[in-house]
Order: sequence, then structure tokens, then C-alpha cells
Amino acid sequence: MMALVDVRFRFSDETPEILRGVSLRVEQGEIVGLVGAAGAGKSSVVKILCGLRPPESGSVFLGDRDLAHLAPAALRRAQSGFGVAFQNLALFDRLTIEDNVALPLLRRGMPNADALNAARKQLTAVGLAEAYTKLPRALSGGMRRRAALARALIGDPPACLFDDPFTGLDPVACARIGRLIATTRARGAATLVASSDPTALTPICDRMLLLENGTIVFDGPPAAFTARPLSIAG
Repeated sequence: MMALVDVRFRFSDETPEILRGVSLRVEQGEIVGLVGAAGAGKSSVVKILCGLRPPESGSVFLGDRDLAHLAPAALRRAQSGFGVAFQNLALFDRLTIEDNVALPLLRRGMPNADALNAARKQLTAVGLAEAYTKLPRALSGGMRRRAALARALIGDPPACLFDDPFTGLDPVACARIGRLIATTRARGAATLVASSDPTALTPICDRMLLLENGTIVFDGPPAAFTARPLSIAG
């Protein structure tokens, strides 16, 4: 389980609040979609959930541990429980795709040979068996997104976060990425997918959240979400 409880956040004392008391909860084996317009704070929610950005106030839970109040060393250990695919993908340009995907396992202390073997299996699972030794710049946008997903999924983390994974993709590529994200349900992970495109989320999510004006204004099933007025649901 991962959760935010009454989280408030702003970039500085001189800027307005982006998150104004956000609370959400994602259970194990559940996929939750987080929808909001550009600038609504979706990326801030993702980064706060995985401990990369401290909230101004509130609590951030992974299981029963409040990441917002952990010492730095304990926070780094807790972060190994997250698999994250960032909006900008965050692939290292000078590393091969297999080295990029193996990084989370190497950071957990897995021997290099074992980590690379696991990375190759994960890349094969996302349809990138031919890309093991290529650099990120040699791949298409959709292939890079699949590589980022492979890195997020490797090692079966208990919590997965995907930030705008459908950006810039055509409908066929979106559907493929969606199917890959949907595998986290069978893995038993608590999964949050942030996107400005609700149409890509509703087929794979168990619940939908709508972030507006710094708060969650809708929390319910996809069918109820799509029945809302287009001016809100879009």
C-alpha cells in the first residue's frame, strides 16, 4: 500500500501551493489513474510518493512507514520499494538499455551478472530483446518508454509509479504501454499512473482520481469518471 495523507506542497515560500491537502491511497494489486491538466501537480504527486520531493506538510506512506519523516539513509532504503517511470524517462544516455534496466538491482546489491540477466529477461518481456546493447538514442520514442517501464518493473517492486507514460505515442503504442502497466496487477503491486489523457487510463485502471486546483475532486470507478462532464473529465 502507498498513500498520501493531507499533503501540501509548494516550490518555495514565494510560489502558490500546488497541492492543498491531497490524500489518496493505492492498495496492493490495484491500479489507480491520476488525471489532471498540465501543471495540476501530477508529477509532484509522483515525486512526493516515492520520496524524491519532501512535502511541506502531511504524511507519505509505503506500507506502514511514513517516508516524510524518515532519516536520509532510511529513506534511501525505503525507495528501493518503488519502481518509477518518469515523464522524461530518465534513461542514462551513455549506458546501454540493459545497463539502464539493471540499475535498480545493482543499487540493491545484486551481482552484476545476475542483474544483467534479469534485465535481459525483463526487456524480452516488453518486446525489446533486440535492444539489449543499444544506447537510448538508437531507439524510437515508444521503445524508450518500454525500456523505462522495464526498469520500473524489474525486481517486482511492491509499488509502481508511472508519470505520463503515454505522452507522444500513437494509439497502438499507447495500448501496448497500457498492457504492460496492467501486468502490475498480477504482480500484486500498488500502482499509480499519472496522465493528462484519461482515455488511455480508463481501460486499465480500477479507480480514477481527478486532481484540480490542488485537491482530489473525484475518486471512483472508471465508468463513473467517464460519465462526468467533458469539461471536467477531459
